[in-house]
Amino acid sequence: MSPFLFLIVAEGLNALVERAVERQLLFPVKIGKDEVPITHLQYADDTIFILEADERNVESLKSLLLLFHFVSGLAVNFAKSSLMTVGVNVSVERTWASFLHCKIGYFPCLYLGTKIGGRSNGVSEWKFLVDKVSNKIASWRKRPLSLAGRITLVKAVLQSIPVYQLAYAFIPKTVLKNLNSLFSRFLWGGDSQSRRITCLGDGMNTMFWEDVWAVNKPLKFSFPRLYNLCSNKKALVGESGFWEGEEWVWSVNWRRDLRERENGQVEELLRLVAAFVPSTGCLRMVVSPYCSSIFIS
Repeated sequence: MSPFLFLIVAEGLNALVERAVERQLLFPVKIGKDEVPITHLQYADDTIFILEADERNVESLKSLLLLFHFVSGLAVNFAKSSLMTVGVNVSVERTWASFLHCKIGYFPCLYLGTKIGGRSNGVSEWKFLVDKVSNKIASWRKRPLSLAGRITLVKAVLQSIPVYQLAYAFIPKTVLKNLNSLFSRFLWGGDSQSRRITCLGDGMNTMFWEDVWAVNKPLKFSFPRLYNLCSNKKALVGESGFWEGEEWVWSVNWRRDLRERENGQVEELLRLVAAFVPSTGCLRMVVSPYCSSIFIS
């Protein structure tokens, strides 16, 4: 309820700005060939004013914000606010900042996690985005994540990080390649020095238990108890399942009936390998329902 009430009150600030423009107390910036006037943008409790660089606007803006404070009871924290200008003399900018009791900001800057200003076609301008993805991946590196878990994190978290930036700027191909490389290495469990997934063909040259293929180590080390219970420790990947129509079904033979705890381990094993299907060209990864084809090479 409180956020809703705040938005209702914040709408009063919007009405004050519109009335000030009508009475020519504020002069907005006009954008594009149609000269669309823009005075401010509001997001929750964050507001950006976009006005012509004019002393009248500075004076009117401060009066308007003080009036809003007296009417609504919501005070503007000028100490946390920033004044950013384009093409204004440094001394004039300092005078205006002093009048508003705010600090001076500079372009490019980050606003709500999105970079504003700078050259969008410059690779260096996108370094913050690559670093943000790298830092997020680093925070997960020591966690024991399954392939399904990595797929979920790539699609739900990593791919969403650049969304707002891409809404208004074209990303350079080099940066896109770097991001896809980070996504791919994280997905396959590798790092900058290694690739931990091997191309297996139809699975008839790779051993199910003793070779590295589904994760970054042989499955016999991930599931030692199941390895001891399997009837064929030298079984190949292509022999460890069968086609049922157009669907590949993984199937491993055991020396005896499995106990309840062991059945739980089998379920975990099958979840791990479920994303892989032998094919005539290369062991391919199932794209649906979780994985995007952008990561398949």
